[in-house]
Amino acid sequence: MKKSGIFFICVFIFCCIGSYAQLPGPRLLDSLIQSLQTAKEDTVQVNTLNKISKMYLNTSDYEKALQYSNRSRVLSEKINFPKGLSMAYNIIGSICLSQGDFPLALNNYNMSLKIRKETDDKVGIAASYNNIGLVYYNVGDFEKSLDNYLKSLAVKEAIGDASIGSTYSNIGNIYMSQNNFSKALETYNKYLATSEALNDKYGIGTSCNNIGNVYNRLGENTKAMQYHSRALAIRQELNDKKGVAASYNNIGNVYGQLGDYEKALFNHQKSQKLAEEIGDKQGIGLSYLNIGMAYVELGRPEEGLQQLEKSLAVNREIGDKETVLDTYNALSNLFNKIQNYEKAYYYHKLSSDLKDSLLNEQSNRQIAEMNTRYDSEKKDKELIKKDAEISIRQAETERKNFQRNTFFAGFALMLVLALFIFRGYRQKKSINVQLQDKNELIESQKTLVEEKNKKITDSINYARRIQKAILPDDALIASCLPESFIFFKPKDIVSGDFYWLFKADNPNNDELESVKNVYTQNQFLLAAVDCTGHGVPGALMSMMGYNLLEQVVKEHGIYQPAMILDELSRLVIESLYHKDGRDGVKDGMDIALCKINAETNELEYAGAHNPLYIIRGGNLIEIKADKRPVGLSTKPGKFTNHLIKLEDGDVIYIFSDGFVDQKGGPENKKFFYQPFQQLLLQIHKLSMSQQQQELERVINEWKGHNEQIDDILVIGVKFDLKRTK
Repeated sequence: MKKSGIFFICVFIFCCIGSYAQLPGPRLLDSLIQSLQTAKEDTVQVNTLNKISKMYLNTSDYEKALQYSNRSRVLSEKINFPKGLSMAYNIIGSICLSQGDFPLALNNYNMSLKIRKETDDKVGIAASYNNIGLVYYNVGDFEKSLDNYLKSLAVKEAIGDASIGSTYSNIGNIYMSQNNFSKALETYNKYLATSEALNDKYGIGTSCNNIGNVYNRLGENTKAMQYHSRALAIRQELNDKKGVAASYNNIGNVYGQLGDYEKALFNHQKSQKLAEEIGDKQGIGLSYLNIGMAYVELGRPEEGLQQLEKSLAVNREIGDKETVLDTYNALSNLFNKIQNYEKAYYYHKLSSDLKDSLLNEQSNRQIAEMNTRYDSEKKDKELIKKDAEISIRQAETERKNFQRNTFFAGFALMLVLALFIFRGYRQKKSINVQLQDKNELIESQKTLVEEKNKKITDSINYARRIQKAILPDDALIASCLPESFIFFKPKDIVSGDFYWLFKADNPNNDELESVKNVYTQNQFLLAAVDCTGHGVPGALMSMMGYNLLEQVVKEHGIYQPAMILDELSRLVIESLYHKDGRDGVKDGMDIALCKINAETNELEYAGAHNPLYIIRGGNLIEIKADKRPVGLSTKPGKFTNHLIKLEDGDVIYIFSDGFVDQKGGPENKKFFYQPFQQLLLQIHKLSMSQQQQELERVINEWKGHNEQIDDILVIGVKFDLKRTK
């Protein structure tokens, strides 16, 4: 079953615009719209427009919600009604947040906050800080999110706001996103205690729901069921239909974890019925998805397909791309279970393409912006530092000149000593003022440098999220490599190493020379890539390498490992080297690339510097790589393609050089290849997850207190040919 992450966002938006026991009915909405026809252009009409906009927002009708909130904004400005204007901006921010437009949401929430500060609307100020924290939460900037939630908490404590418990809820959600379940549980319990002290039943229901979600994530199903059942009872008492629908959804998720899909289906159907009753399209789409997945687990694929197709239609209508992505994955799983591999792959490809469309364009743009900002701000820091040094030298020179001039003036004009002492005093006072001004300028420049450093770090942290998003998802890895591990440990926030997994339809390329280049349903490509450098430069290279690798395979239709490396090398040179005689960037990448055929039990391999290890019958076989990188090289030529017949129980390893080059041990030397080979021989009979843990333990002990010198990547795959056949 799909977890209740979407419900978290719904609850957040509820907090942004106010709490309701249930969504308003159509009669009230029609009545309010009717009243606008005869209403004067005054504060009453502004408040009515805002109420209507909130109602449409709660039913996920974002187009109409935006229409009425914009009318409220324009009228509030016309009649100079700050309270109505701040609420209009607040609602527009919530609409943008619901649609995933986080920059525009942040802009509108900040406009609302500015007006509320000017009018000293402390309740509104607390709400605005809460909403801004929510935007940063959704983009993964938990530090800024937490900072704004704490500001909201401080204002609520100062005015005794009864909604203080909801801020505990938001802070708990940050800890949930960081998988810090103990902190999340502690914070949610504070929310529960506050709500119980105030006899706030709505807050008690929400906090019980949150605590239930923590126990659900921890796998403590009994406790999860207790808290979700308590939340359900309270929400039913309050007639909070949206909350009741969410509780049924959560209880269905618990039954799904327990494997009782009949009861899971029963609860998700109840959730769907309530969502349809109140017109909550987002809840309807989520319920269709959960019901469809329950039918699949119960062996009723036809009914599951009907529900999943409904989920696809609803979520496409409201533009919920994340749930559309989950529905594609569910459909791929359904067709895989009924052995309709063509449609299973079709929906897997739709999922992959949607994920690429959401991430690739944004990632390229963000990386380019990050690089430009990094270079620009680096230059700014140098200029600021030089300005500060010049200011200090100027101040020191002026001080010395003043002392010298005062001395000679006093000596030469002793007869008018009193006059010159007074004059010198005035000059000294003036210069001290100048010195103070320059010191303040230096301090402000220091603050500016610190702010720019923080912006650079924030940009790199965001780049890490983008870089992580392009890596193969866990479902694809589990499908292609059921017995495998990937040990990936970047040196810095972002990495120059990356791993790549690709599975595609047969190519249509008549120019391919080799029959073995044909790519079938049971074949896939696996690569461990080590780009030049690490940190920001390495990350830029890795993003370029990823895009070029995708281009070679997807657009050029090349699937033989050696031919892929030849074409990749050509594109890297073309991208980084100027042909007009000027020196270009002489960087590239080392790579170990495998093509695995599960039908013929054959493996093809080509490598640039990075070899392939095969452990067979207790012996380690090394397939050597070509001694040249992908990119510019002093050893031009074609890459070598190796064909290996796999045997049952073979374990293969591909890797970057980060593990063997790590310094440590009693003599602070590199780990080296031979000890690495011996380590693999020692651990290759362990399960793949145990092998990964052992590699991490060994390298951490070897490194000790030393700094990690490079990105580390090791991939291991075990072949069970009997199971494959």
